[in-house]
Amino acid sequence: MTNFFSYSICVAVAAFAVLGVVCSGSAGAEELAFRTPSNNIHCMVEPLLEPGDPPLLRCDVMQRDNADPPMPADCDADWGTAFYVTGRDEPGARMCAGDTVKGTAPVLPYGGTWRGAGFECLSETSGLTCHNGSGHGFSLSRRVQRLF
Repeated sequence: MTNFFSYSICVAVAAFAVLGVVCSGSAGAEELAFRTPSNNIHCMVEPLLEPGDPPLLRCDVMQRDNADPPMPADCDADWGTAFYVTGRDEPGARMCAGDTVKGTAPVLPYGGTWRGAGFECLSETSGLTCHNGSGHGFSLSRRVQRLF
């Protein structure tokens, strides 16, 4: 188990080094994860699973004021709180997830922009907006989650 865990960490670190993840604002340079000042939205670039896979930016909303959308029949985990966008020319989407990216990542201050792995996120008091190079992504807040 320890060897697998160590291997997974090494693969993740190598992937992030290749992706060149950077941050603007108080989250600091070379960060692969961040959270909003409200601590309600946590984001992370997930490691590449296979060489050639596009990077994936995942953001989790800890508390929402709106109801969950209908759960897909093939989802056997949590639904409605995890969102992702890949580096492909595809819209952002909700994710069926049994885990979370919540952690103690650096805070991206309001007005701050995070850039990395082909993604860009803007933190504002009204919420967080992230997109890929094709302009697809999501806007997230406690009240509204919009995919585009």
